[in-house]
Amino acid sequence: MVCLTKTDLIDQNELNKTSRAVLSMMEHHRKNHDVRMWPFLHAVSAETGFGLKELRGALTSMCPSDAGNSK
Repeated sequence: MVCLTKTDLIDQNELNKTSRAVLSMMEHHRKNHDVRMWPFLHAVSAETGFGLKELRGALTSMCPSDAGNSK
């Protein structure tokens, strides 16, 4: 998972362009360099809150459901 931060500092067109470029690089490495990753990208801004709910949800879904119940 890749996270682009400070997205409030660029306009939507630049964010789209950057996102496409990063996803393209990730896909290239996955295909050509035997890198085992799923090309998943989050764009967030702490300043505006953009994308934070989605990022938190994705991170939570990766945690075991009993992570808080360790003995």
